Amino acid sequence: MIRKHKHNIVPGLILLFFAGLAVWWYFWEKPRRDVKNEAAVEVAAADLFKAFSENEQKANGLYLDKVIEVTGKVAEVKNNQSGQQVVVLETTDPIFGVSCTLKTADPSIQASSTVTLKGFCSGYLSDVVLRECVNSKPK
Repeated sequence: MIRKHKHNIVPGLILLFFAGLAVWWYFWEKPRRDVKNEAAVEVAAADLFKAFSENEQKANGLYLDKVIEVTGKVAEVKNNQSGQQVVVLETTDPIFGVSCTLKTADPSIQASSTVTLKGFCSGYLSDVVLRECVNSKPK
């Protein structure tokens, strides 16, 4: 009786392996969105932050997972734990702002300058978070 079950397990494991391989291949080869090629919602950093701080649910509907082109004054330029350049734009809040993680570092971005960055909106975590950002109007 045990031998009959062994014969059923091997084909099942092979089938499971190939199904897993197919799923992996699908996600690996899936086309990736590129922020440079997508139309963006244009908004000032202060207005974007205000929208999220006043009504996060409504702002999620307007901006979450969409490409945002945000313009504002640079409060801070730093690196995150992964070594990526992060540009924080000023808002009306003295502590929090719009945090933009750049796809590739841009040494031309300096504190107190005004920039326009384009990226995917990831939501609101004290700061409004944008990822995969590019400088859409470099000097």
